[in-house]
Amino acid sequence: MRNGGKGWLLVAALLVTAAVPFLPSAAHAQYGEKKRIDPKAPYWLGADFLWLRTKEDNYSAFFGKSTYLGRLRLGLNVAPLTDALLIAGFGRPSANTWATNQPDGIPVGAPGSNPTVRTLNVEKLYLFPIEAGLRFRGQWMRDQILVPYVEGGPAAWVFHDDFGQTGKGKVTGVKYGLWGAAGVMFDLIDLDSGAKRSLRADGYENFYLFSNIQYAWIDNFGGKGLDLSGVRYNFGLELRWRD
Repeated sequence: MRNGGKGWLLVAALLVTAAVPFLPSAAHAQYGEKKRIDPKAPYWLGADFLWLRTKEDNYSAFFGKSTYLGRLRLGLNVAPLTDALLIAGFGRPSANTWATNQPDGIPVGAPGSNPTVRTLNVEKLYLFPIEAGLRFRGQWMRDQILVPYVEGGPAAWVFHDDFGQTGKGKVTGVKYGLWGAAGVMFDLIDLDSGAKRSLRADGYENFYLFSNIQYAWIDNFGGKGLDLSGVRYNFGLELRWRD
């Protein structure tokens, strides 16, 4: 199958995974809403910071080895210890390049040319990552301070490459792939018993500080061109609440 076909299949998987929390199920019909969704904290909202260490030499030689992105995370508990999640973010690595310029059109090196005339070009790469997936939590008690977890799923990264100050050579596309992560969450709400009682009375169940290490394959499954695969480090905050 060509990369284009694989890309469309991955987009479909991305949409289906994101829609899981909103689809009726046999479990819902048989056991009811409280069995399908954890009544303690079915919803969560988070924000995180992603540090990507790309493995592609061409990319790292131009934009540097590290790329930083900010992201928002939405989630819903869909089964015991299992969350569906949808993540969207933004990043903009940039690089400065110098190019010899001859305003009068004289070729460089020709009589009358001035090779010292140079133009600064700023190349900006706009990244809009969209990722979905499932998270499996190792949480056995309501008041568990440290919660290990694994998560992963499909990804679609929209990119726009802006070459130079004149806007020439712009390239826009999408890179598809998969990602996986393992990490731990620390429940800040357990640091103060008085604050915990007050927040839970208002419907807020957990307030996590989390961190994980990830690996992503964002290269259209071995396709040519931009490769955003690599090791990723992630940390952020997450608030879980109930009805």
